[in-house]
Amino acid sequence: MNDPQPVPARAVVRAPGPHDTPMMRQYLEVKAAQPDCVLLMRMGDFYEAFLDDAVELSRITGVALTSRNKDADQPIAMAGVPHHSLHGHLPKLLAAGKRVAIMDQLEDPKEAKGLVKRGLTRLITAGTLIDESGLEAGAANHLVALTGLDGVIGVAALDVSTGRFTVEEAATPAQLALALARLQPVELLLPEELRGEPAALARLAELSAPMPLPAVSGLPAYAWKSADARRFLAARLRVASLDGFGLGPG
Repeated sequence: MNDPQPVPARAVVRAPGPHDTPMMRQYLEVKAAQPDCVLLMRMGDFYEAFLDDAVELSRITGVALTSRNKDADQPIAMAGVPHHSLHGHLPKLLAAGKRVAIMDQLEDPKEAKGLVKRGLTRLITAGTLIDESGLEAGAANHLVALTGLDGVIGVAALDVSTGRFTVEEAATPAQLALALARLQPVELLLPEELRGEPAALARLAELSAPMPLPAVSGLPAYAWKSADARRFLAARLRVASLDGFGLGPG
């Protein structure tokens, strides 16, 4: 696991300008919806990043940084990777604490009338990587959600690559520290309001020691409603009640 990455302030994405090409407008529209991700857009045989994302892609993976409109007052930075080597670069971005958004072509360029339709197809984080080439053989790749940091703490762990899912409670900070040491998460999910809270992150870093604090992602308040979670799990497991799993209310 790598050194902990600071949680960035929400990125500011520039709006499309009058001199932007239709393709660049496509990119900026999707980027506006995913400001905290490195956005990679499929263009022919490459996945390209632009502006600040191009700078980050080049810095982290070592691919060449170039620019469009080199003679313009404000050239547009760009960097790209061949589509067949994308999975070789994703682990580097994720290890650096980045979230990656993939924008694919939604129609055959040969049949497109004008600009090729493109859209967001994947969001990839450290805890949702499933490609075996980017995973450590024999090691779990836990995405861990924490709730109730001020009292009894709920700890839900999912290894997306295998489908293994566990739930437990930690009644004390010491128990949470033991759970984190055992699970060794690659990504933590917290309520959005805690994701950027320095005190909460400092406490989690302390409890994660000596392992570094992993990547931290936030989810909005509606995603943490326990009643909705129980209904979802019951439907997925095809059971009427979760009592037999020790996950009943109370």
